[in-house]
Amino acid sequence: MTSLAERFAQNLRWCREELGWSQSELASRADVDSTLISRIERNLVSVSLDRAARFAQVLGVELAALLDTPKGTNVPFGIHSQRAISSAQVMANVKSTREAAGLSQSVVAKRATLQRGYVSVLEKGETKLYLKTLEKLAAALKVTPGELV
Repeated sequence: MTSLAERFAQNLRWCREELGWSQSELASRADVDSTLISRIERNLVSVSLDRAARFAQVLGVELAALLDTPKGTNVPFGIHSQRAISSAQVMANVKSTREAAGLSQSVVAKRATLQRGYVSVLEKGETKLYLKTLEKLAAALKVTPGELV
């Protein structure tokens, strides 16, 4: 099974190549170092949700599409929502999804193999959310990562 980080890396590369952009071109447009693009595409670094959202915006695709589109499937271009996506907003979605399911932070933390205190800090927006953690939270809540963005 492909991890969220691997799927994101594959989709990032596919979109970049589909647009005919080099890693340097994407890096320039996203205001990051080109070596970072290479490291992300090879799945060598952890990517924050905020950075993933920036790449989606620059590429002109929905973040949910970059996160949820399976390998071998084309990522649909076109942004249907102009809202900015941040870790805090996604964690608010996590919290509302958790509460709607009647789950405590402790239960979600246990399912996600995270510390309960860490879930609390994330829900308060006091730290960055990384794709690896988003994947764990989505699995704990039985939704796709894209449903939380």
